[in-house]
Amino acid sequence: MSNFERRKHIHQRVLEHLGEHTNYRTAVHAGEVAEQLGFTLDEVTDAFKTLEQKKQVEVRSPTKIGDPRAAITGLGMEVLAREMPSPAASGGGVQIHNNFHGTANVQQGNHNTMNITTGLAADDVMKLMAQLRGHLGDVPADKKEEAVELIEELELLFREPNPRKSKIKAFLTGLFQLVPAGTSFAADVQRVSDSLNVPLTN
Repeated sequence: MSNFERRKHIHQRVLEHLGEHTNYRTAVHAGEVAEQLGFTLDEVTDAFKTLEQKKQVEVRSPTKIGDPRAAITGLGMEVLAREMPSPAASGGGVQIHNNFHGTANVQQGNHNTMNITTGLAADDVMKLMAQLRGHLGDVPADKKEEAVELIEELELLFREPNPRKSKIKAFLTGLFQLVPAGTSFAADVQRVSDSLNVPLTN
């Protein structure tokens, strides 16, 4: 493996690790990531910087002495979702167990797993969430931050082994109530709700 390929591999593994262990509220230290993934601190710190430039992670500098912390962003999650192979291209590398009322388990390699309770493939759900983000302009300015937080919470929830329908319903309902009916954003929320068979609360 060339230096370039190794650096690219490290960046991908770090992004996947952050996708599994962080959200907009929590971040992990570079040293912790290095220890768990078997990389050096310098390699992980370099990955943090590069991924931050791509807006896929948010790096939080240490307040005093210590290594930086980082958390995945919504864009980072979308990148991971897009990179998941489709069922047709699995060739044995992707395992999908899909049941309408069961769990869809999508695994890439040995380290990236997304589980959602739905009849759709995991990447289809994340595409719906990406469309939702694309219509954030419909959300009033004073409620946009709340909308982003709810979307990020949903994206994290869809990555859990057994996400609770009650949580999905609460987050979707919260999003639906942020905008007037008839907007593209409201229609997107309703589409996600219908696709997951999770009715919104009036």
